[in-house]
Amino acid sequence: MSELCLFVIGASHHQAPLEVRERLALVSEEALRADLAAMPGLREFAVLNTCNRVEFYGVGAEGEAPASVQAAYCARQRFDAAEFERIRFRLTGRDAALHLFEVASGIDSQLLGENEIFGQVKEAYDAARSLGSTGAVLNRVFQRAFQAAKHVRTHTGISSGRVSVANVAVELACNIFGSLAGARVLVLGTGEIGEGTARAFRSRAPPTSRSRAAGRSGRPWSPPVSARASCASRSAIRGSRTTTSSCARRRHPAPCSARRPSPPQ
Repeated sequence: MSELCLFVIGASHHQAPLEVRERLALVSEEALRADLAAMPGLREFAVLNTCNRVEFYGVGAEGEAPASVQAAYCARQRFDAAEFERIRFRLTGRDAALHLFEVASGIDSQLLGENEIFGQVKEAYDAARSLGSTGAVLNRVFQRAFQAAKHVRTHTGISSGRVSVANVAVELACNIFGSLAGARVLVLGTGEIGEGTARAFRSRAPPTSRSRAAGRSGRPWSPPVSARASCASRSAIRGSRTTTSSCARRRHPAPCSARRPSPPQ
């Protein structure tokens, strides 16, 4: 019988471009967790699914368990197995634990030191623990990862800059347009990061009014082309695999980027 080992298998922004990461994002985490829970030889597991990475942490038979998890993911996701094999990474033992430490700390993020990933890792762990899929090994590794992340953020300067997607979006808009006073900003996405982005813009240039057209309905929403084209800044923050906003099949299908609006006066 193969020896049990800690492992992580997955793909992230390091290996996969954006168009591939969109296809990697799990359609149904619940269904895949059910598949993994029924998998022989997999003693513990946790699933981390974000816009920039999909990773499976587990404890099981070395060699066999990671291969089974990979096959289950590709089958459930309908992702080509050969393509996933080319872009995936697999780590075991100490290297797997170190990778989790780096992810939770923001060291492995596309935006170095970004804040959101710590909460995403914690949510992944909480979901696994509530399902009963963690045990002595993953509990200890995740708890140590959280301790390491807090230590890194407390004792280094990794969090000293604009290290959230929301703040980076605002900084970029300011660099392009200067003052945002009086500017129109369109934020696509009503999730946690979308709301954070709206708050960040509002803190720089408090608007006279605001509206929420789509709310949390989850339905695709297409603002008028004229409205989109007149916005000084447009930020899209989405976790959906469906169309968020489209210019197709409109009477005036001018693309959003047809012209660059003048900086606000």
